[in-house]
Amino acid sequence: MHSSLPAVSLSLTIVNDCNIQKLEACKCVAEVLKMTENRPDDFTGSGCYSFTGSSKLQIKCLDYLGSYTSKEVMLSVISSISNIVSYTTEHMIYGKCLLCLCRLLPEVLCSSCYSSERSTVKSDLSKIKESVQRNFCSVEWEFRDTSCEFVRNLMDKHKDKEGVIQWMLDSRFHVFACQAVGDGESYVRATSLSTLQTVLLSSYRTNLLQDMNTTIDEIISQILDVCKTDSEAFPRRSAARLLHHCLLDLSYLLHPDSIQCIAQCFSTSLPSDFDWEVKLIVVEFWCAILKRCFDADLDKETSDQPLGIVVSLDCLKNEKDGKRGYVSISSAINVLLKLSCDYDPSVSERVCQELCWICETLEKFVLKISSATNDDNRSDWCVCAHCSQLITELLNRMTEGKEKTRNDSVFKTDYDSNAVSLLDDILLLDRSQDNNDEDNAIDCY
Repeated sequence: MHSSLPAVSLSLTIVNDCNIQKLEACKCVAEVLKMTENRPDDFTGSGCYSFTGSSKLQIKCLDYLGSYTSKEVMLSVISSISNIVSYTTEHMIYGKCLLCLCRLLPEVLCSSCYSSERSTVKSDLSKIKESVQRNFCSVEWEFRDTSCEFVRNLMDKHKDKEGVIQWMLDSRFHVFACQAVGDGESYVRATSLSTLQTVLLSSYRTNLLQDMNTTIDEIISQILDVCKTDSEAFPRRSAARLLHHCLLDLSYLLHPDSIQCIAQCFSTSLPSDFDWEVKLIVVEFWCAILKRCFDADLDKETSDQPLGIVVSLDCLKNEKDGKRGYVSISSAINVLLKLSCDYDPSVSERVCQELCWICETLEKFVLKISSATNDDNRSDWCVCAHCSQLITELLNRMTEGKEKTRNDSVFKTDYDSNAVSLLDDILLLDRSQDNNDEDNAIDCY
């Protein structure tokens, strides 16, 4: 019994590494998983106590069954998963079980056994459902995070499978996952925001809004608070991505005030964020706005308040028409010009790359407008004196910025120009008796 554990473990490694996807191998792996599913203190007298609760065997079995499971053992695997998730105290095992379940769920729900009264698969899925619901409130943040990730995986991989989505909606997993936006752990908040984005961008957002008794504008307000007040970078990144996609893809559902608040957030607070990835999301956001504008791909959704793009929010014509909920080209370019001088090379270098095509496109657009006749109904842009002057000024500023950054050495650090210096610092850090020099460690990394 003592020597069988490493022998079976090695056999599972071989099966996984050699990718042996055959029925006989699958049956053996499923049987091993079944032998591990009991509690370690559960003396069943079955003669397999040495395997029960073995996390090493469980991980290897779940890795294999997550990539290949024959129909003959599918229900047995679901039964094992239901027992394992009920007692495991290891979040990695819990996550592996949910990944395997995510792959098997469509076939299980469509199988004839699921509708059979004699089958135990319904009770197994009900047991899994209860375990996942309980882990949304787990003391350990890893279990809460994995549960949120499970919901996102279901939405991403099975958004076209009505049976799977209905099973998830009936379990109210989507509500629990999205309510974790206020979790005390930053990783859970970030995963919850990513899950919320997936649900909102799907055709099932109405279910979420109804089940949470809220509106999309109220959710946007909550996410804006995350961008402005959350002390951790991971949630702010997820929140910024969510706002980015909501404005570009769901603008026809948003109130004009929400659109203005999002644009304001991407113009003021987010460009000043300390995290470089947040600032890169800001760059992507404004570049997407400008691309939509230059391609004349304005939002034509049949809605009372579609997303509109104007040259400037200060244009007298816009003020006279009382337009709200608009995003301005001048705001986009001003933010990008500001970030082109950012202290983080990855941000400033990316902006300067983007400014090249923006400048060229704007030059062509200005020439096209200046050569157009009065009868030419070409542009969605306002070409009043104020806006025309503003476009010219922005173009001049971008041209000056390109000249300043033409030399690539602007983005180089001391390590770029002297690779030996980097090597010396790494070796010095390795030989150092005192490893508390955090700044040097970060620089070397």
